[in-house]
Amino acid sequence: MALKSQDFTIEKGSSFILEFELTKDDDTALELAKLNGYNTYELKDYTFRTQFRKSKYRGITAVYALSTTNLLQIGDEQIGRTADGFYVLASKPGYVRFVLSPATTASIKYGDYFYDIEVVRGTTGNYEVTKAISGRMSIQEEVTK
Repeated sequence: MALKSQDFTIEKGSSFILEFELTKDDDTALELAKLNGYNTYELKDYTFRTQFRKSKYRGITAVYALSTTNLLQIGDEQIGRTADGFYVLASKPGYVRFVLSPATTASIKYGDYFYDIEVVRGTTGNYEVTKAISGRMSIQEEVTK
């Protein structure tokens, strides 16, 4: 997987959705879900996690952390738009949606942060971690309250 860098701005109190594709080194989609019957998929052994921090260095407490991974079945693409989490899209092989709700973005203090999104494959004690996306994010105060 190639590491992607992406900076973005989030306005407090608004929904945030970042959809990204994970590919293998040969640019084919990474298989995150597998067919488990007619139009029903199951999540393979992948999960996702992220943290937001003021600094990249140790000792700095994360201001936000998330490690909830769900699978959106074909036809349910609209569901993963309002609740915090990572959503693997069965209808789009290799695609993941990262969602922050308005309540969550409102709770993060305004300012600039570092973030990364990691892909974890396997189980505790026998797993592999790959950084998929990293960068800087800015949380701005909202005007309309």
